[in-house]
Amino acid sequence: MCIVCQTISVGAAALTGILPVAVSEPEALQPIPAASSASAAQAASIGGTACKKLGQIRKTSAGSFRCTAVGKQKTWRPLETAATTSTSKTTTTTSTTSDSLSFRNPMIYGIKADQLTRRSDSASYFEKDSRKPEDFSVIKQKAFAELNPASLTLSHPNIEFVYDIRPSFPPVLIDYTKRELSAAASLWNTFFQSKIRVRVSLVTEKDREYIKSDRWLQLNLPGSFDRFEARNERPFITGGAGYWERDGEWTGSIYLSTASYLDLSYVNYQWPQVARHEFFHVVQDYAMFRTRRTRPSSESEYNMIQPLHFREGGADAIGYLTSFRNLGWSSDATNWNLWSRRKVGDSWLSVQTTDDAIRMMVATENREPNQAFEMSYAVGSVMYEWFIGTYGLVGFTSLLNQLATASSFDVALRNSVGITQSEFYAKCAPYLISAYRNTDS
Repeated sequence: MCIVCQTISVGAAALTGILPVAVSEPEALQPIPAASSASAAQAASIGGTACKKLGQIRKTSAGSFRCTAVGKQKTWRPLETAATTSTSKTTTTTSTTSDSLSFRNPMIYGIKADQLTRRSDSASYFEKDSRKPEDFSVIKQKAFAELNPASLTLSHPNIEFVYDIRPSFPPVLIDYTKRELSAAASLWNTFFQSKIRVRVSLVTEKDREYIKSDRWLQLNLPGSFDRFEARNERPFITGGAGYWERDGEWTGSIYLSTASYLDLSYVNYQWPQVARHEFFHVVQDYAMFRTRRTRPSSESEYNMIQPLHFREGGADAIGYLTSFRNLGWSSDATNWNLWSRRKVGDSWLSVQTTDDAIRMMVATENREPNQAFEMSYAVGSVMYEWFIGTYGLVGFTSLLNQLATASSFDVALRNSVGITQSEFYAKCAPYLISAYRNTDS
């Protein structure tokens, strides 16, 4: 499989800046037309022959083939994942369903009636996943169920959105983004003690002049605009969010920015979760500053109360658990998040043992080294999936409520669920190790 190194900016908390997150991700599969006159025998002969562009798919009368790396060669291999083994007595066939997708393959999503669809390895788009909840861990099942109650509606009387949508923002994303933010607001509506306004800016690289009137956007977005204009990587959705005083009023603020030319068939694979990730930053900031607590003067002081693995990893956990239509897609996307970042993180710290897992969690409290900053997203998402799957949404909300007064994250944990930060790491370590094993290449 061809791997291209990319840099993605996602979801940094307000006033702490947005730093690039280096990841490696699979290159897009570019389907090519099947030959119209090939016989079955000729089509079958494609398998094992040389091809030129990794990831290309060719449909023939004998089936579909993908250009795949085999050693140092590029070779046409059957796209179907069926594998047959024979013995003198029995023949066992193992096959996957048509809606299946390996998280190591391109994860392409579509939008149908403001709802997410996903392209499978069979190249068809599906709205459902055939796997059952019991195919996943009990913790993952509970975490997903806690954040996706059947009773949830799009009602959020305590949260009013005020949109500033630039004409350059891709139309395909506008209604979908509004729906995602409404769904996020509905989940957290009762957490807000009184009605607040959340200002949302949707902008692209064509809005350089427009954003100069907004200092926050001007501080964060030009770097991403440069990358969109360069067109040398998959376009992505970048965002930022927080809760602070603005024009004499305490409000939430969110920006989401992408390339004006974005195409859903060629976009960074984690884009569906960015809107909900960013809304959770508003929740985190509101939790900490709703009593007008003095804002920390340095990032190290901030990390004492909200470690990086909670700030970014916690937002990723919420994003990945709530942005996908079913548990299977959520699980695949979470696995991709960890698997893709491990391409950098494992060279720094390979998680094999409980001690390794604890070292990783401790390291991701802060921004240094840079690998720890990157891993804080994926490792943190696993940590807080475990937390929610263990203590429920009630326990997680209790932890959030402690941020307004607690002197440290350790104190917040003690006062909310009765464990120390060290105990949290020790209890979570086996789950983090299992997540690593699930994403071993």
